[in-house]
Amino acid sequence: MRVTRGLLLVLAIPAFLVLTAISTLADSSPSPAPSGSSAASGAPALPGDPSKGATLYAQNCATCHGASLEGGIGPALNPIEKLPGVSNPLDPGFLIGIITNGRQPQPGDPKQTAMPA
Repeated sequence: MRVTRGLLLVLAIPAFLVLTAISTLADSSPSPAPSGSSAASGAPALPGDPSKGATLYAQNCATCHGASLEGGIGPALNPIEKLPGVSNPLDPGFLIGIITNGRQPQPGDPKQTAMPA
């Protein structure tokens, strides 16, 4: 009986430790984001209808920024190009201001194109 009890302890203790470690890791790891969600890309989730946004982009922005955001007359939007004099071109306030009010060409801007309002 002693050999059996000793063998049981030798096997049970490591098994318990492994199960505890797996449980701890499972509790601390983030749950996967649904595919196609903005969380999967690292971008914050925004309110609104993506299909309406795509329609607005196609009607008002794609001519200059490209159908696939690759740029053209205007700068690329994916990834967004660093603009002269702009510390964070992804700042929501900056983006809303540019989309709402437009932007004149800036010194150091290689394209020297205005963004219409």
